[in-house]
Amino acid sequence: RVPRPRALLRAPLSRAPAPAAAVSMAEEPEAAEWRVAAPLDEFHQQVLQVVMAYGCMPLETLQAAARILAGESQTRVARAFAAGRGGGLPEALKVINESVRPFGFVIRGLGPRDGQEEVVGFVNTVEDEVAKQFGASHLDDKQLGFIKTFLAAYFAGELEPVPLDAILTKARETPGLKISASGAATTLRLLAEQRWVEEDDNGWVPGSRAYLELRPVMLRMGQAEADLPQIIYY
Repeated sequence: RVPRPRALLRAPLSRAPAPAAAVSMAEEPEAAEWRVAAPLDEFHQQVLQVVMAYGCMPLETLQAAARILAGESQTRVARAFAAGRGGGLPEALKVINESVRPFGFVIRGLGPRDGQEEVVGFVNTVEDEVAKQFGASHLDDKQLGFIKTFLAAYFAGELEPVPLDAILTKARETPGLKISASGAATTLRLLAEQRWVEEDDNGWVPGSRAYLELRPVMLRMGQAEADLPQIIYY
């Protein structure tokens, strides 16, 4: 269950977990030459830490958290945000991205899909072997291999929910991936908590975070860009 914004803001934001998934992302369209921006305003820092703490979160939740932060901050940027000036949350995310993009990270949105709400996520845009080596990634090699196997099973069919037994069958066909039924169930629950996958009555489907961060994997599996949920760039 996603925590309420105020409950999150009472937590020590400086201890937010590291971003996830050492997976290469496609370059953003029409990317300008990147530069290191000026240090972020306190309000922007706090918004960034909220997104990092969630990893992937509903846009509405982030908007609520930003309003709380703006009301409690005394900076000029926060006062402008609270007064409805300065471009609102999209502009704030654009400013944040200018600072984090040179380090291989970016905040992106995912448009509504199948009646679900719009979400935003903190995305790793490069191969991050350093994060994997020192345990800073949310997904280890086995988990990453498992979710790729799940995606292969999902996209091999009619884009219908994939039951656990079908995922296990695909996993047994994957060289080097050994996982038991109980291990697969545990891994799926962990991935669901982090929005990599979602469960319904008939099985498992990709989650918002997978569409944001594993999009190149999906494209390499033969999916057309137009058939995937819309990415929102800030």
